[in-house]
Amino acid sequence: MLQLLQLPNEVLAIIFAGLDAKAFSALRLTCKHARSATLLAFTNRYFKTRYMMLSRLSLENLVKIGRHPTFGPAVTRVEVCMDHFVSFPDIGFNFARHEGDMLLAMQEGRGPPLIRVDSIEDGHSSDAEGGQSTGEEGLGTDQDIVSSQTSQETTVDKAAYKLLWEEQEHLITSGLVQAYLTKGLMTLPNIEAVAISNRHRPWGALVHERQIGLPPTNLLDDFEDIPFVSQVLRITLTAIATSGAALSSFALMAGFPREAITPDIIRPSEAYIQYYGNISTSLKELTLNISPMAKSGAEDRWTDDLLAFIHMFSQLTHLDLIIGPTEFGPRDLGFFIMRRKATLQGLHLFRIAVSGGVDHWKSLFALIRAHHPSFELYINVCTIGGLTLYFRAEEEGKERFEDDFQVGGSHEEWTRAIEAIVAR
Repeated sequence: MLQLLQLPNEVLAIIFAGLDAKAFSALRLTCKHARSATLLAFTNRYFKTRYMMLSRLSLENLVKIGRHPTFGPAVTRVEVCMDHFVSFPDIGFNFARHEGDMLLAMQEGRGPPLIRVDSIEDGHSSDAEGGQSTGEEGLGTDQDIVSSQTSQETTVDKAAYKLLWEEQEHLITSGLVQAYLTKGLMTLPNIEAVAISNRHRPWGALVHERQIGLPPTNLLDDFEDIPFVSQVLRITLTAIATSGAALSSFALMAGFPREAITPDIIRPSEAYIQYYGNISTSLKELTLNISPMAKSGAEDRWTDDLLAFIHMFSQLTHLDLIIGPTEFGPRDLGFFIMRRKATLQGLHLFRIAVSGGVDHWKSLFALIRAHHPSFELYINVCTIGGLTLYFRAEEEGKERFEDDFQVGGSHEEWTRAIEAIVAR
């Protein structure tokens, strides 16, 4: 073991990345030398991406991490999770369910992942770690994850849950959440990306679940949840603008397509649009997961709302759109690409349905070829009238059809794409 620990820290980080959370924790507890030798691997595993929720515990933890001489500089991405408390929790539903994770697992042919409740306990900090414990997520591979399904006999502390809900509401209405998150971003010198998502469980949610016997919800299907998402978006964007963080990317990935939020929620008021002009021009990548049909009547002006939000980011070079289920007109796509052609270099479309037939896609390609031929389009399982769009290619004399492909980059490539796309 001693010989192993004498290897360069960069090599140890690669080796220890294969250990599950429990084994990695046990290794670090063996001796002070092991803790020192595994510090880089530990930092990469738990601090490169920080998952947080809008609770005092989680927000204070983010600020402490930002002030830490080792862990603060290691953070490059902050993910604001949708876990939150509601005024009328479903006490009978004691399973920490993450529908997004389950859907993704089934799509990839895996079993639904279970959600772990135990963060790694690593409270005995060595001198190399600054003598303090800052909390750890422990979210890794499926092998790291253990069940958080509570038994029928688990007691839910209703009074404690209510206090946490009241504290959450006070933090939001008083502006303290805004202050905490802004301070957190300001103290992270190497922050590159911020995301809003409900696909991971933050460390704070796991701690609160152990405290009260019931996990915070991360669902987006209740009358209380949608306004909360809107608040999270406003708070996060305002914190980004106020902190001056030189981000390269922002992602809004709350829910999978059928449970995602609607464009009318993301359209801010004019006052906020003006303030968000303070967001650093270094932000060039945007990812949006939107469901125009998730709310009755939202489809009426959803393209206007969506474009109003996207246009706040003036220097975008790459945009990933996940929209569904809906009919998205090629004119809307063409209008957007032409309006942003001075900066936009690429667009990723995931599961988007364009109305009409394959000729509508071809007309879009022809428009781009004529006015922005260097533009690149990434298409993943998009449809026309219920049929999937494919790129027809030949390999060793055999035809193959791909539903995940990239087109564009030059006038010739767009011409080739127009000839090669089919619907079937």
